[in-house]
Amino acid sequence: MRAPFGADRTGTSMRIALCSYEFAGVRGGGIGTYVAEAGSALTAAGHEVWLVTARPDDDELAARLGRDQRFARVVFVEQATTPRHQVRFALARRALWFAQLAHDVLQASGQRFDYVEFPDYGAAGAVAVPEQRLFGSYGDAVVAVVLHSPTHECWRFNESL
Repeated sequence: MRAPFGADRTGTSMRIALCSYEFAGVRGGGIGTYVAEAGSALTAAGHEVWLVTARPDDDELAARLGRDQRFARVVFVEQATTPRHQVRFALARRALWFAQLAHDVLQASGQRFDYVEFPDYGAAGAVAVPEQRLFGSYGDAVVAVVLHSPTHECWRFNESL
């Protein structure tokens, strides 16, 4: 078994990629809030956390996101060099567009990750998860889809407090 990323520094540090179209303050709510909070907590614990997301339409917001201290690196899926014809997916275009480009930009980074996480919303892991399962595209990294509480459940629980 290989030593985890950063074993020469702390012995427990990992390189983690949080891949989400949504991000708090940019677009979306629940999952976006989770990604922002998870980035803060994991970075505070000493891990190298990357955010893989879509570039905001607002250039100033994109620049601010790129400097976000919760993440060692912010990668926009638009940086992928995937040929345009490979990301046209008929009716599921937006969801699969993100899934394909997130996978491609991670692969093109040349970095080894210990953990790569996708939300269960929007099929964001639709390319990376089968790539890992079938071809081991991420080496021995854990590639996961994490279930998030649906908004209606959060509202119901909050109302019961």
